[in-house]
Amino acid sequence: MPLHDWTRTTDGVFHHFRVQWLHSLGHVLNRGLLPKGYYALMRQSEPGLFGRRRGTLQVYEAATSRLTAVVEVAARRGPSLHRDVARATPKAAELLRRGIGVLHLDVRRCRMLVSHELGATIPATVCIVRVGQALPEMPLLLAPGVPVLIPLEQTYLEAWDDVPEVIREGIVRPNPMEIP
Repeated sequence: MPLHDWTRTTDGVFHHFRVQWLHSLGHVLNRGLLPKGYYALMRQSEPGLFGRRRGTLQVYEAATSRLTAVVEVAARRGPSLHRDVARATPKAAELLRRGIGVLHLDVRRCRMLVSHELGATIPATVCIVRVGQALPEMPLLLAPGVPVLIPLEQTYLEAWDDVPEVIREGIVRPNPMEIP
């Protein structure tokens, strides 16, 4: 199923979806995708990459309880990409300097998926997606040389199934103002 146009719904509906998506990501990671000795938990975090307090999916190394990676689904909508990137870069860079992998998923605004290479301040993998496009697998780096390919499409679909049908219908209904 292709990516939906999340700008056609409210912040509350998208919040419900993104919490479900993080939950689905956690399930797939904890049910065998993560290497032995790692686990994932949803956490209410300090201000996120874009400055607002939000939930993230965090991956830990079991032996040390050390945070090794963070997955964040961007929550806000609006045209402020340049301001948001300026805010996100120092926060992401700090996590990367601490050896924490970062996977940032923005399917609502700029529709950009970004996976950062540990120790680098520039993204290792950037994927721009459009409405109607299937989501690719994206790497989440747990340690140098230890990537996990995250099945974004599978987990997105699981979260989509948790959105009430009446709301799903409003999101997928054709917009009469759009030119085919």
